[in-house]
Amino acid sequence: MRILVVCTSISWGGLEQIALRDALELKNRGFDVHLVCFDTGIIFFKAKESKLVVHTVKSQNKYFNVELLFKIKEIVLDNFIDVVHLHTFNTILPVLIGLRYVNVKIFATRHIHVEHEKKDFFHKWYLGRIDKLLAISDFERENLIRMYPLPNDKIKTLYVGININLFKRTEEKSEQFRLDFPHISKDKKIIGVIGRIDPMKGQMEFVESIPSIITKYSQVHFLIVGRPSSENEKEYLESLKVRAREMGVDSFITFTGFYEDVSIPLSVMDVFVMPSYFEAFGLIALEAMACSVPVIATSKGSIDEIISDDEHGVKIQAKSSRQIYEAVVKLLDDEILSNNIKQKAYQRVSDLFDEQVYFNSLIADYKKSLSKGA
Repeated sequence: MRILVVCTSISWGGLEQIALRDALELKNRGFDVHLVCFDTGIIFFKAKESKLVVHTVKSQNKYFNVELLFKIKEIVLDNFIDVVHLHTFNTILPVLIGLRYVNVKIFATRHIHVEHEKKDFFHKWYLGRIDKLLAISDFERENLIRMYPLPNDKIKTLYVGININLFKRTEEKSEQFRLDFPHISKDKKIIGVIGRIDPMKGQMEFVESIPSIITKYSQVHFLIVGRPSSENEKEYLESLKVRAREMGVDSFITFTGFYEDVSIPLSVMDVFVMPSYFEAFGLIALEAMACSVPVIATSKGSIDEIISDDEHGVKIQAKSSRQIYEAVVKLLDDEILSNNIKQKAYQRVSDLFDEQVYFNSLIADYKKSLSKGA
């Protein structure tokens, strides 16, 4: 089977990492895999380093990339591609038009929540070329059914999953983090957030919960892991630091910057907080659970499918520093509860979100689609 993975994004977040991971794992499983991406951005350089076959187009800040329309057809025909898998929707229009009359199966994964209905004639015409649309959760599948003009049987939930073995909590990883930040004492409890520095990620509420927490626990330290990716987000990072200074808690916080391997900061955390206003899925929560860190997460989006009840983590409302404080104290106060959550959360990830389940299902869907013929 010859597979073409398409990811036209110059960012480097969960979406791009999943697209590259898929391409590499499919290649490791013996498939002939190609990648289409823009000629700038981290995914291009990482794909080249990984010896993937990469086809590039010029990055254009446009919904309709004319070069991509013609090149996608050329790539598919020249390389006898059987399946095209799209991970980005910002350039889906030229891809679907370019492949409209080409005998190839088209899969697409929608990683981002759809806010506006797209059931007009034009969207029905070109989106109808998709053979299977994959949703990253049941919550998102219901959203796609409401928003997209596709039959229900063409829209399937497929949890992206993680490689659990990469998220083992080890002393070596903990020591690596300590070498990066030797000022953080080992006798302190570590509470952290991980994610792009963005107002929607709820880091401000996290910062504003700290004064209340330290009145009860003085031997604590807080990590904000991640980096901004735009000028607005850089300004937001500065506002977080300003707010911390205003409240007199800046000495309790370390802004670590970006970690390629998030299991390194996770390996020192006693509590992980995901205070996002909304998450289409929340992959970082799974990674924390796999790393045996109890999770506090806002009950928005798909988190209820990850943390089904209080056995797997603590759910809170978004935009509430008070609820972050209460949840952190709840876990720090009750070691038995915290340990039970760690164990049951790890088991839940193993049972439902192992990436091997994802790949076995994905490959089976590819083969089933191909067996149906043109």
